[in-house]
Amino acid sequence: HPGTSKEVLDVTIEFSRRIGLMPIILEKEQPGYIINSLLGGLMGRALELVANGVTTPQQVDKCWMSNMKIGIGVFGIMDNNGLDVGWEMREKYALSSEDKQAKAIYEYLKTNYIDKGHLGRKTGQGFYKYPKPEYKNPDFLK
Repeated sequence: HPGTSKEVLDVTIEFSRRIGLMPIILEKEQPGYIINSLLGGLMGRALELVANGVTTPQQVDKCWMSNMKIGIGVFGIMDNNGLDVGWEMREKYALSSEDKQAKAIYEYLKTNYIDKGHLGRKTGQGFYKYPKPEYKNPDFLK
C-alpha cells in the first residue's frame, strides 16, 4: 500500500524471512495477489480442456507435472483447495452470463463433482481419490 512506511515494510520482510517465507512486494493492491491470479487462469484453461472433452484431468496433470518437474498438477491443486472454494462465484457467473465456456465448465463440475459431494481431498474424492491420489504413485508419470 502506498501509505505503508519503509520501516513497516522492512520489519515485515524480515519477519517473513525469519519464518521461512519469501516476501513478495506488490506495487499496488490486486485481488488474489500473484499466485491466485496466475492459478485462476491456469485452472480455467485446464477445466476448459476437460469440460470440452479434449482430455482428462489425469492427462492434464501428467503433462503439467512432467513439464514443470513438480509433484502435483492443476487438478491435484484444485482438489487440495476444495472444489467448493469459489463455487458460489463460479455458479453465479455461469448462470447469469452468456459465456458458453463458463456454462460448460459449471455444468461439468456440478454434474460430475459438486452434486455428488466430491469436493476434493477434504471429502475423500474429487478429481482423485484420497488419501492416496493417483498422482502420488511413482508410476503416474510413466
